[in-house]
Amino acid sequence: MKRKRSFERDERTAKKRLDPHFGKVPIKNITPSFINEYVSHRLETRTYRKQNVRPATVNRELSLLKTMFNKAIRDGKLEKNPVKGVKHLRENNERERVLAPEEWERYKAKCAPWYLPIAVTAYMTGMRRGEIINLSHSRVDLKAGFIRLRAEDTKTERGRSIPIHPDLMKVLKGVLWWTS
Repeated sequence: MKRKRSFERDERTAKKRLDPHFGKVPIKNITPSFINEYVSHRLETRTYRKQNVRPATVNRELSLLKTMFNKAIRDGKLEKNPVKGVKHLRENNERERVLAPEEWERYKAKCAPWYLPIAVTAYMTGMRRGEIINLSHSRVDLKAGFIRLRAEDTKTERGRSIPIHPDLMKVLKGVLWWTS
């Protein structure tokens, strides 16, 4: 059976986050307002980095809880999903900072040689890890100077063209053996 990539995280979330809050509560007492109390509590919780838990994390927890209730409904153990009445939080996925040039130079100096092309691509383009790792030569247009991702290549399912910086061009020419 193929498991989803986040299976281990979902398992940890269920045990460490959801079970302590919902585990001993009778199912009839789990209402949208009770779930909203959980959301408020989680947003005030501090992470190991001493920051408040982010809305995206709480949304993932709500999605997992909703899935659990949907499975209970499917198995005939429940009639209604209380999470259905709870709105997801607004997420801000923008990055808060980018490496300063001197930080980047220090990173590059310590980077393993085999990983350097991936790191340079990430730094110069802002592409996601999966987009870089799954990048095929058919998506790299060295003549035009663009990486052209199709909708199926991206998380947002929107294609885009990414200009290739001259430093990245050198790296790509070094690793793309088919450009002889």
